[in-house]
Amino acid sequence: MTNYERFQSKIFRMLPMIYFVVFFECSLVEFLKHLKEYDKIKKNNEHNPKLGEMFTHLLNNKIITDSNVIQAINEIKSDWDKPYSLERMNMVNHNENYASVEKDTRAAWGKVEKLMIQILNPKDDEE
Repeated sequence: MTNYERFQSKIFRMLPMIYFVVFFECSLVEFLKHLKEYDKIKKNNEHNPKLGEMFTHLLNNKIITDSNVIQAINEIKSDWDKPYSLERMNMVNHNENYASVEKDTRAAWGKVEKLMIQILNPKDDEE
């Protein structure tokens, strides 16, 4: 197998997790903007808050109140060796020597599914 073929194979295995992380992060940004909370996290115009910062803001400001979702966020932040952890999501997106597999993506989705439901269906203040 050539280096190019190995690269193609690795990229193919990584894409589901990369797409998942990008979708997750962008959805969370839009959710926080919808609630007018995003600017409270940004330190300046050059600062783009990371997932960990956004999670901390969600928890510290009691934006998420479902105890199961709060537990999931805490596990994502602390279980650094699990496929759904912030550490692993970061490694998949920023480390050329780390590749994810479908099983990891499924584990990550299983951990954040309830949070994603809240993010994609935000409650307006009037409701």
